[in-house]
Amino acid sequence: HPLHASVLAAMEMVSLAASKLDADPAEREIKIVATMGPAWEPEAMLSKMIVAGVDIVRLNCSHRFENAFERLYPLIHSIAKANGRKVEVLGDLQGPKFRLTDCRSNVIVKPSDVVILALAANDEDIVRKTDSGVRITMAPTVEQVALINGLAVGMDLLIEDGRRKIQVLERVSASEVRAKVLVGGPIL
Repeated sequence: HPLHASVLAAMEMVSLAASKLDADPAEREIKIVATMGPAWEPEAMLSKMIVAGVDIVRLNCSHRFENAFERLYPLIHSIAKANGRKVEVLGDLQGPKFRLTDCRSNVIVKPSDVVILALAANDEDIVRKTDSGVRITMAPTVEQVALINGLAVGMDLLIEDGRRKIQVLERVSASEVRAKVLVGGPIL
């Protein structure tokens, strides 16, 4: 059966790849890619990962906070050099995305509702209902600041991974716009 043959071929390739992982990291054809995440923050964990054989560290640019990569990039290379390793860095550029703060209550927007889209002023400034409507906030990361700065009246925006659509009505301040809901639903 052709499907059975392709499964066997895939298993054979995995077996071959696993045998290559025992080779000297500089000589193996298979490369280990690890995504930099919160658990890596301590330098000791980064060092352990590099010593264990990571060849490429992926930095998720969607989660970039100010100066994080400027600190991590040289740290990755210095740890690699200290351990006699060459480790590459891969910047994953997903593209701009409106990343909303937490929503701890049932917030539902309906078509034609007017909402505020803003950078969060502090950790308590989360997505919520207010006396004047719904306030949708984003953490003030480098990406989110750039996105809010680039907004113009009339722009349509997708939020909630494209499940909700809003249109900018007016700029309230450098960090806040009023918008009309075009496609509503819950904000999760």
